[in-house]
Amino acid sequence: MDLGTRDFVAACRATVYVASPDQLGGDAVMAVVERLRAGGAALRVRSASGAAWRSLDQGELTRRLHAWSEHPDRDAVLQFSRDGASARDAWDEVDAAIVRRGAFVTTPRASELSFRFEETAPAAELAAFGLWAMERLPVWWGCAGWQFVRRAGWGFWMEDRALIARARRYWTIQPLDPVLMQWDALDGLPGVNWLTMLGDAFLQQRELDVDGLCAAAAALGPEGVYLRRAGAGVVMAAGPQPLPGDINARAALAPYVRIAELLSPLLLTAHGTRGGEGGGNEVFADHLARFLQPDRWLAAPLPTR
Repeated sequence: MDLGTRDFVAACRATVYVASPDQLGGDAVMAVVERLRAGGAALRVRSASGAAWRSLDQGELTRRLHAWSEHPDRDAVLQFSRDGASARDAWDEVDAAIVRRGAFVTTPRASELSFRFEETAPAAELAAFGLWAMERLPVWWGCAGWQFVRRAGWGFWMEDRALIARARRYWTIQPLDPVLMQWDALDGLPGVNWLTMLGDAFLQQRELDVDGLCAAAAALGPEGVYLRRAGAGVVMAAGPQPLPGDINARAALAPYVRIAELLSPLLLTAHGTRGGEGGGNEVFADHLARFLQPDRWLAAPLPTR
């Protein structure tokens, strides 16, 4: 089922943001590696600048971790993948963008881990991932479900006419801009997805009462809102399974609406608060409001290109 455009693919993914690069060190990376190696599968790795995969043994991983600790101003953009079919999870590839504060970028940025799932991955796999991530990773916040991901290259999704037209039909496929989110993930959520992971540190920074959130979510259980405490945070789900949210097919959006209402104090209002002004902030704000002000998103003008 291809719901994407020429430049964007609609994919099933989980994305986790980590506030401090120091937290995404040996323990967190090793947790991901150990999970990938479960079942005896070998592991391979490649950098963002290289097309060739290479086998990754324990010695090389240790050297890479040591290099990151020795060079706190050096970013690391790596892709890990299982080199074999044996797996206990529906995800088998991980993109890791570990960012540092260096000479040219001195403002705080968030690191990102993006986990690729099969399109047919059952909801139970995604839910299990959310619980595992909260237990094993230093989650600031994260999301899982359908996402729009650029096929290649770079550019603001808010300036892509074809993508916006698609997003106006499929309301629960979330576009995430990996460049802007380096900064903006520290400030808030760019909307809600089927699964939303919220770290306690993030909730405390935004002064959202965790007990109050849990109580409010429990009251919305009959409407398809689910919440579980896990590790140092909470995991919320909108309905029993992730859906593309096709409004032409009258998709059931009520759980997303309820979660958007609950988490409205955590939502971003614009991109570019830390990383410099990005394009398309009006489009971003209109898209962000789609569950709370649906007519606003439907009436939003398309870019000219």
